[in-house]
Amino acid sequence: MYDEAIERAARLAAAANLVREQPPPVPGDRTPVWDLVVEDMRRRDADGRARYGTPLQAFNGRDALTDAYQEALDLAVYLRQEIEERTPPAPPVLCARSPGWGEARARHLAGHPTCAMCGADGGLHVHHVLPVHLYPEWELDPANLLTLCPRDHHLCGHLLDWHSYNPHAVEDAAAWLAKVRGRPDRRGA
Repeated sequence: MYDEAIERAARLAAAANLVREQPPPVPGDRTPVWDLVVEDMRRRDADGRARYGTPLQAFNGRDALTDAYQEALDLAVYLRQEIEERTPPAPPVLCARSPGWGEARARHLAGHPTCAMCGADGGLHVHHVLPVHLYPEWELDPANLLTLCPRDHHLCGHLLDWHSYNPHAVEDAAAWLAKVRGRPDRRGA
């Protein structure tokens, strides 16, 4: 049961494109995060002193490991909440797929293995530019298929509403991918 939950969480993270290599940080002009954390710690210490009448010290009668573990559990819940809120809901299936859909989908992904909008290569959807329930004759036509990651499927393919569609998804995705690939690098590299 535990192993299944871990495996499911890993699949969800991969599908949401959250488990991936990150580029090195880009220097900027914002307040360093360490400074922000130190300030947060000072505020938290002041709140604790006001609430309990004493600073947090060793041998204070509390079990620090239990307190830390409970805080870590809360952190895990908040992190999972943020992941869930960033992941769009699954698209509704408004009509039955034809028997050839599985093969057409696989063929499309073999030829178009990355998101047409951001270049991601995991957890991909095959979007019907013209929806199957309105244009069933276009279901298996390669010209009507577009590879998108889950986020961009919701954003570009359905304009943030699964009950809508974007007849310009191919052009919009291509324009956005060109921006992503041509984005300026503040590192000067």
